[in-house]
Amino acid sequence: MKNGQKLLFLVAILSTTMSACESKAPANAAETVLTNGTIYTSNADQPTATAVAIDGGRFVYVGDDASAVIGPDTKVIDLGGKTIIPGILDSHSHPGWVALSENTLILDDTSSKEAMMESIRKQVAE
Repeated sequence: MKNGQKLLFLVAILSTTMSACESKAPANAAETVLTNGTIYTSNADQPTATAVAIDGGRFVYVGDDASAVIGPDTKVIDLGGKTIIPGILDSHSHPGWVALSENTLILDDTSSKEAMMESIRKQVAE
C-alpha cells in the first residue's frame, strides 16, 4: 500500500469512528423540559414527578428522568425544587364578574365628591 493510499485509509477509518462517537440529538427532542421540581400529575398511579417535557403545547414526557427528550435546542428549566400544578391558571376567580367587568365603575382614584360624580358622568356617557 502506498503512502497516499494509507492516508486515505486512515482518514476513512477516523471519520467513521468519529461519526460513531458523535452525540446526536434524540429524534423526539422536546421544546421545553422542566426538571428538579415537584410536579402534581393528577394520576393516582403516579401522583408526582420531578420532570416534564413539553413539545407543541403538549406534555410528551412525565417522570423523573427526561434526559431522553433533551436535545441541543431544548430549553431546560431547573425548577429548584418548586412545585408545579398543571392546569391551575388562577387560584380564585368569578367568571360572572369577569363578564360584567366592562360595565363596572371603579372609583378608587376619586378624592372628592366632584371627582366621583365626574367619573360617573363619563361612564354613563360612554
